[in-house]
Amino acid sequence: MVRSSRVLCQGAIALAVILPAAYYILKEIQIAGTMGFPLDDSWIHLVFARNITMGDFFSYNPHQHAAGSTSPLWTVILAAGYLVTHSAVLMPKIFGILLNIGIGFVVFQFALYEGMKEFSACMTAILVVTATRLVWASVSGMEVSLYVLLATSSLYCWLRYNKSESWKKYLGVILAAAAATARPELILLPFFFLLHQIFSYKKPRTKGAKNSAIIKTIPSLNFNELMKQGIVFLGCITPFFLLNLSLSGHLYPLTYTAKTAGVGIGTLIDKGATDAIITRIYSSLWVANTNAFKWVWAQDNFTFAITCIILFVVYIVSWARKGIRTTIESAIILFGIVLFLYAPIRYIITGLPNFGQFGRYAAFLTPALVLFGAFGIYSLSHSMELKDARIGIISFAVVQIVCLMFFIMRRDFLGRGISCLR
Repeated sequence: MVRSSRVLCQGAIALAVILPAAYYILKEIQIAGTMGFPLDDSWIHLVFARNITMGDFFSYNPHQHAAGSTSPLWTVILAAGYLVTHSAVLMPKIFGILLNIGIGFVVFQFALYEGMKEFSACMTAILVVTATRLVWASVSGMEVSLYVLLATSSLYCWLRYNKSESWKKYLGVILAAAAATARPELILLPFFFLLHQIFSYKKPRTKGAKNSAIIKTIPSLNFNELMKQGIVFLGCITPFFLLNLSLSGHLYPLTYTAKTAGVGIGTLIDKGATDAIITRIYSSLWVANTNAFKWVWAQDNFTFAITCIILFVVYIVSWARKGIRTTIESAIILFGIVLFLYAPIRYIITGLPNFGQFGRYAAFLTPALVLFGAFGIYSLSHSMELKDARIGIISFAVVQIVCLMFFIMRRDFLGRGISCLR
């Protein structure tokens, strides 16, 4: 019975991915007369992929090797797909849709692991995969769905297997390294894991039988284990750096470094601009998060975005007073860190406070946003001795569906329609 209900949930998640993606492709054909991609970046990936299949390594122009692919892992996957199908357009869309389904399945398992009932876990996953940014990403030909899947899987494995005695305890950092080869900013993921350890240093306290079903040991690392995790991560990410060094002499792809030329933290350090660095750090928390709210959070689910701000304050105060008592609370703190510190850290490093079209580079915040809100609702309803968070999560699902329809039907909704969400 349990098995069949989970299969039904997974089927619902897959359908929630396929239906809006199919509608998008249908409208694409109606407008352009054929399938295509919304950005020139998608075609650039495909040119690199085609040349790889022809034995020309990473190159845009034949026989001229270049570090022009920001996502080498995605380029290699496209090359493999091109070898099989010889389709420049269909295969990236199939990959994107399958990856988005994978995101939904990981979120579903994540929510189940954190103690949610199947219905609430399924609704949480559907809220993630129907976020307009991920609908767009699934058919865009871009690497977005890939790195979101890897980043979400990395967070899940970190929380679930960190205390394991098997090799699985390294899955979190291995997937974090893979995510960084799909989107360079995600090299910061292990730093979030470290911050999570700092926030969850207290042992969980059990009070009464009502919490016994969801209380699990909160992971903690000793110094030696932390060093091992770091070595595994560096070992997995080193080929990415070596590839870029061999192609351009730089650790990062040229297309990535070009976006921060002249304004990145490295440039300020080289110039000795101490005042500018201090000013940027001082203003980063408010400026960057305001822009993240405008360009990323509110457009995925405005109601969840507002709720997350409230929940973050509530749980920080609760943590300061009582410590972290359950795995759910530990996860909430981790997602709060991801949501509220990613934008400032990105601003400090790159010098780019506005997300704008770069919202697609922060798409991994979408699962974090929904999981943060859903875990918060579930945890609060549990502490208030409610049976489950079904009503709360359903209400957010209704808001999500309404927002999705507005994004599809109206190009000017919140200033941006689904056709230009990126």
